[in-house]
Amino acid sequence: MLGKEAEEILRRFLKVRRFSKSGERKMHKPLLQLLALSALVNSGSSRILFSEHEAHFQELLREYGPPSDRYKFEYPFRHMTTDGIWRATDSDGGTLSKDSPETRVRTSTGQFESTIERALTADPDLIYLLARAIADEILPSEVADDLLDDLSLTRSDTPVLELDIRRRSRQRNAQWRRDVVAAWRGSCAFCGYDGTLARIPVGIDAAHIRWFNHGGPDSLDNGLALCVLDHRLFDRGALGLSSDLRIKVSPQFTATTDTARRIENLHGVLLNVSRDGAAPHDDFLEWHDKQVFKS
Repeated sequence: MLGKEAEEILRRFLKVRRFSKSGERKMHKPLLQLLALSALVNSGSSRILFSEHEAHFQELLREYGPPSDRYKFEYPFRHMTTDGIWRATDSDGGTLSKDSPETRVRTSTGQFESTIERALTADPDLIYLLARAIADEILPSEVADDLLDDLSLTRSDTPVLELDIRRRSRQRNAQWRRDVVAAWRGSCAFCGYDGTLARIPVGIDAAHIRWFNHGGPDSLDNGLALCVLDHRLFDRGALGLSSDLRIKVSPQFTATTDTARRIENLHGVLLNVSRDGAAPHDDFLEWHDKQVFKS
């Protein structure tokens, strides 16, 4: 059970406005928040020096963000000052605002607002809860795990929070996973893997084409049955689908072993067509192609 102060801090972070248009994924502010939380865990302070963290930020954005992105580290560094959780000053001690020029931003230092910093320092458990909640807002859970691991923000005992913070009216459909796997006859739509244990499919996931936390519905035309490996590669943008339902392999994906090269060999292969009419919808395919696939 969260205390009032801890829950209020979580709400303040998760209510931060993220610019979005036409379903675009915007990860700049959440990534900066996670970088600062990582700094707090590793150094005891959320203090971020722009020049020292810019390269790491861009690396994370390339790996976990959408395939193309015109925004840079300057954007969240100055714009998050309007959200009440972040303060930043330039090399002369002047306070940054969302309109500060790039030259000032590049010499600046930022960190969480003082009351937030004190609360997080006093309650280290809250750091991991907050990191988990932020990551789950922007990524599928398995990919969120990877990002948190990269930033040393994982602990085995961190619970998953269910907070009504963003006017969430949609609830996940517990039956959806079973329906998707059944629609694809218990086999991976990409590679055909169909392992079972005691007649129950094992190692098969139901994957959203357009992610649930980015407006994707729990519908059969937004779902694929994928083996665990192909699911992870699909969510990371290594695999995609063309409008004519042929598998695409990202040109950024490389392999050196025969086992891994079987992924490269999927390129151009026609999707295993579901016998139950669950063909992927063009709108969801287009979203994944623009927002996830590393073209």
